Amino acid sequence: MKFRLLQETTYMTVAIIDRFMQDNYVPKKMLQLVGVTAMFIASKYEEMYPPEIGDFAFIGDVGAAVLNNAALQFVRGARVASAGQAA
Repeated sequence: MKFRLLQETTYMTVAIIDRFMQDNYVPKKMLQLVGVTAMFIASKYEEMYPPEIGDFAFIGDVGAAVLNNAALQFVRGARVASAGQAA
């Protein structure tokens, strides 16, 4: 499977991973899930027609439910972080 994603999607993916890794310890076995989740979120922002969650689950060798849960945790963490910066 090959994705044709915009270059901006790649940049945003790296930025999301970098930001997440600054505040969270991630065990080595979870790094692939973090990367795939960041790419899923970035594609939702940047792509006109983003790949479906099942495609990301396939390339990340994880279940779609696991990937969806990880994406929700990313978003919740981002909201908490942005609320803490605003205070």
